Formats: sequence, C-alpha cells, structure tokens
Amino acid sequence: MTNNSIFYEHYRPTDLMTVIASFLILFSISAFLVADQSYASPKVQGPSITAQSTSDTLQSKKLLQRYLTYALPATPPQKQSTVDENLPVKCLAPVIKDYEQLRPALSVEARQLMDRLVYERPLQEAAMDSLLSPSGKFKLKYTTSGQDSVPATDRDNNGVPDYVEWAANYADSTWRAEIEQLGYPDPLEKQDAPYEIYFDSVRTYGYTQQITGESGTYMVVNNNFNGFPANTDPEGNRKGALKVTIAHEFKHAINYFITDWQGEIDKWAEMDATLMEELVFDPVNDYYNYINSAFSIFNAPELSLYPGSYEHVSFAIYFTEHFGPLFWSALWDNIVKSQQNRDPLNMIPAIDSTLRNYDNQHFEHHFTRNHLWHFASGSSRVTSNFGFEERFAEFKGGYAYPKSNLTSDYDTLGVPDSMSTWSTVSNLSAHHISIKPLPSDHGPVQIELEYDSTKISVGLLAYSEGEVKTHFTTSQHQKTVSITPGWWWGRLERLGLVVANSEPDNFGVPYRIKFGTLENPIYPVQLPDKPQLNPNYPNPFNQSTTLSFVLPHTQDVTIRVYDVTGRLIQTLQRNRLNPGPHKLRFDAGGLASGVYIYQLITEEQIDTGKMMLVK
Repeated sequence: MTNNSIFYEHYRPTDLMTVIASFLILFSISAFLVADQSYASPKVQGPSITAQSTSDTLQSKKLLQRYLTYALPATPPQKQSTVDENLPVKCLAPVIKDYEQLRPALSVEARQLMDRLVYERPLQEAAMDSLLSPSGKFKLKYTTSGQDSVPATDRDNNGVPDYVEWAANYADSTWRAEIEQLGYPDPLEKQDAPYEIYFDSVRTYGYTQQITGESGTYMVVNNNFNGFPANTDPEGNRKGALKVTIAHEFKHAINYFITDWQGEIDKWAEMDATLMEELVFDPVNDYYNYINSAFSIFNAPELSLYPGSYEHVSFAIYFTEHFGPLFWSALWDNIVKSQQNRDPLNMIPAIDSTLRNYDNQHFEHHFTRNHLWHFASGSSRVTSNFGFEERFAEFKGGYAYPKSNLTSDYDTLGVPDSMSTWSTVSNLSAHHISIKPLPSDHGPVQIELEYDSTKISVGLLAYSEGEVKTHFTTSQHQKTVSITPGWWWGRLERLGLVVANSEPDNFGVPYRIKFGTLENPIYPVQLPDKPQLNPNYPNPFNQSTTLSFVLPHTQDVTIRVYDVTGRLIQTLQRNRLNPGPHKLRFDAGGLASGVYIYQLITEEQIDTGKMMLVK
C-alpha cells in the first residue's frame, strides 16, 4: 500500500456496503462538524492520508480519515455524540460531493467500490419497471424483487405498487409548491426527459446526484422507510418520510440548476432543503427529530451554525414565519442576479440583501431576534405572544421545540452583581442567559456590556404577566453597550438575555456584563420624592382596568376600591412593596356600571382617583 492509501494493509474492504456504511457514518457526524471545534484537528489512530498543498484539502482529508476510521471495526473510537447516532442519514448528496473532491487521494480499491455507488444508477435499467407521474414531469423507476424492491401492496390492482404511486403524486405536489407557488427556477428546463426518481435500500432518506456526462440530476429515495424515525404525518410515518424526502431532494435539484453545486452558498444546501420539507408538507414535521439534536441551535446556541445543516432549519424557519414563505425564493433571486453580475453573494450577505426588501433592520438585528425565538421555547420559557408558530406543538411526549441550553443560569440566584469573567461568543452563535429576579431584587433593569470587538448585538426578553416584551441593541466601533429598556426587576418573572455574534468571519468576541439594581445602580436612578398615583387605564373601562403607582422607598401599601356611596368594594393590595413603579389589574366582573373610587394608602399619604365602569 502507498502512504496515501486510506486503508490499513491488514484491512481491505471487499464489498460495497462496507464503504457505503463508512460514508453514511461520515455524513451523519460531519453535519455537526463546524459546530464542534474538537473536530477541527482530529487525533485518531488508523488510516493516514498524505497532506496536499491547500489547507482545505488537508482539512477534508483529516475529516475523511477520522470518519472512515470511525467505521472500521479494527479501531473503534470513542463515540462523540449520543443524540443523533441512531438517526439514518438525512441526505447522502453532500457525502457524494465530498467523495468527488477527495477521490484522487483514495486507494484504487476504495475508488472502485465508491464509484459503483456514485457513478452508476441504483438499478440496472433492464431490471426496472417505470411509472410516469400524473403530470408527466417525473419518471419513477422501481423493482418489486431483490433488496431494492418497493412494498408490493397494490390496493387498486392496477399493476403498480401503491408506494410508487404515492411517490409520483408527492413529486407532482412538490413541483407545484416549489416551482409554481414559491417561484424557484424549474430544473426540468435543463433536462429533455422527465425527471427520474429511483428507489434504493441504502439506509438514508435519499440523495440527489448529477447525471454522469450529462446536464441535470436524478433523485434516489429509500425503497420502504422501514424503521425510520417517527413524524407527525396524519397518514403515517412511511408516507411522511417519503413526502419530505422528495421535497428535500427536489430542492437540491433546483440548487444544482442555479449554481451547479458550486460556491459558498451551496454549503447551506441541507438547511435550505430541510426548510422545503416544512413549506411543502407542513403536517409531516420530520425536522422535529433534528432540532432536538446535540448540535441544533436549541441545544448548542453557543456553537457556530456555519454553514447551516438539517439541525439548523429553525434558523431558516424564523425568516419564513417572520416575513412569509417567499422570503427564501426572493433570496435565491438575489443570488442569481449576483451571479449574473459576476459578484456572487455568500449566504449571510444574501440574507442581509433580501432583508432590505422587507424592513429597515439588518441581519444582526434579525440574527439576535432569531436567537430570542429559540430562547422563548420549551416547557419553562414558551410564551403566548412571541416565537415560533409551532412552539406549543408536542412530539414524542414533550414540546417539539426544546428550551435552549443556557450559557449562564440565574433562575435560582436572582440578579447577579456582574459577570466579571470574560466569555467569548463564536461566529454566527449566541450566548443565552436567564435571570429570575428574587423578591429582594428591585429597581430599574440596567445592563452594561463591555466587549473587545467592533460589533456585538444584545437582545432582551422580559417575561411579565404571561407575555413578553423585547429590546434590541446593536453597537459598532465602541467598547461598551449600555442598556436601560425601562423595565423594573420587581415586575419581571424572568429576563432572557442573548449576546450574539452575527459575523460569519469574526471567530470570537470576548465580553463581560454588569447588572444594576436600585441598591447597586450602574447609572443614577430617578424616583419621585413621595408616592405617585397614576390615572387608571383604560378609563372608562369594560370589565377590567389597570391601576399604577410609583413608590420612592420600601413601605407598606394598601389599595382599596369603593362605590360612590363609600361602601368598600374590594381591597386590591395590602403588602410591603419595594421602591419603583407598580401596577395591578382591577376586575369589575359582577359590578354594575357606574363611578368607582380607588385609594392608595401609604405611610406618607392617601391618594384618590375616580374610574368609570361602562358595560
């Protein structure tokens, strides 16, 4: 064996499935590669690959070495993940692309085995039956015998397996959704014949492959989807998996039509194609399996999402739900125009360019807001008026959207004096911080962020009375960000804080945070000299109204409501309260229309106001 062979002399795989399995494992883990910095310089015993001149080639070869070694029974490594290892490979297309790039470095034996997978159709033409989809746009090629056979059930007795007919209908539905409704370019324009779909037994949902020596692609989908993860399709898991696979792979065909699978933008192809599953077949929700993975934004917000893959589809869903389903097709229109102008856009500049057509906020604002949506998910943080549309959906006995992992958790500690140690937020990532104020925490919310970079973004999420309010700050070419959103600690149930680095090329932004309270303010706090009772709102009111007041210091407070005859109707408050603003709701259900008197009784004075109930 030569030095640049990928296999040991004592281990020469002789069958195709060994190499296929190796590449399946390669892809199932390499999807999470950029999020885990420990993969950057893998240290494994096993096959060696001679380094080439470019760093990209060297890095790719290191990866191939690591994950091929992972598949070799002679040298089993320590497993790196426990969340995703049992999921089948979502899509084999990137593995095939990687193979084509790395093929020159492989041994003759490895090339021969992989070439059978990559460059030959899944089945021999002579052994296949075929079916045209109802639209005539797709030709489905299948067999009813051998390991690649589709389920034989034929309930309408027309000689075609139901499974193939389902796929034909799903392909037509996908074309209508992605081409006619979403407005993507039609890859069938590049091919003279109907688009071909094959069925294969390899343990992957499917893949899209370029036709050897021709212009265009074909699609391969699993031949039965037995044992694949659950989804929420009301017609069953098998149909659901078949639907989303066709939607996913056809978007790859569109990308090939647009870019020939070249350039930085194509590195985001798996996130993009997984989004199509949700847009074309919304009830299926197979992506729920991936947003719960170890390297999703929910479970690892502090890891870079560059470049987005299956588990990062929630990043793309944010833009779809915030701006509508045509956002991403508009983005691809911008990409096409940039290519025509010979100045092709990368993904993040393309998102930023597309945002200009929707609002006056740039990418850094929406990247931060995107992370706040992730923060406001899961059993303890989901809220009624903010976040993903499916944040309340249930899946496998819990919320489909999990709560995000926290970089700093003050849910039992109250407002910290400061986070004096420096933290570093990576490129295209964010730190999620949660604070639950203690009863002793009062005064205005004051936050100061010190950092060592040219740009950083901060998003705040204030939980109060079952709803949330947001506040955003983006600062450039400064060293501190001062935040005073006008909220008071004593009125918050929780404060969510996101520190975001929206720059794809800024690999680390060091920062530290200070928090201010009334006792330890960062900035001077202005309070009235004496208790201040504000007019109720609304007034007049129907059913309920809000009473508000401000205290200059801690004291005993009583609030009562009387009718015009002086009869006591209700005591709303009798407690010792902290300084600052306070409010409470008065529910007048069961009372007759008319004028009522409310009274604020403090240690210093008594204040009175009038309100009118109109039913």
